Amino acid sequence: MSFLRFVGRSRVYGSLLCALLILILTGGAEVAWAQTKDTTVNQLTELAGLRTCFVVSDRLDKRTTLIKEMNKQNPEWQVIESAADAEFFLETRVISVETEVDATRPITTSELVVYVKRDGRRVIVWQEEERDADTIRSNESNLVRHLVKALKWVNTK
Repeated sequence: MSFLRFVGRSRVYGSLLCALLILILTGGAEVAWAQTKDTTVNQLTELAGLRTCFVVSDRLDKRTTLIKEMNKQNPEWQVIESAADAEFFLETRVISVETEVDATRPITTSELVVYVKRDGRRVIVWQEEERDADTIRSNESNLVRHLVKALKWVNTK
């Protein structure tokens, strides 16, 4: 069996290759998951006035879903293709996939982290997890909706 056929049949290897390709195309070091010394401030006010965003995901289809939902929920945000030019970042990844005996499909838990860069470090301004056990929308769609709702709440204070 050829290497490409093997990768095409394996979801795990296909997803890993997709994530690796995204890292290579976007400058890898800027968006790698294993970054050290994150600072968490949990203040959405850090996003006030910021418009350009870079989206990072461990899967291309999840990234596409996230971008579509962002454009729908907050058209003021502009998703750009260069991490170096972004004012803030949205990172999503699948944390766990559970296969239960009576479930018709696996239950996925995803995480969305929103951060800005300051002095070369990630400053996390918002973070949330979503579990798609009983939801119609994807985790990514729900997480963006929660983010926009939280931003509206902060802006009304």
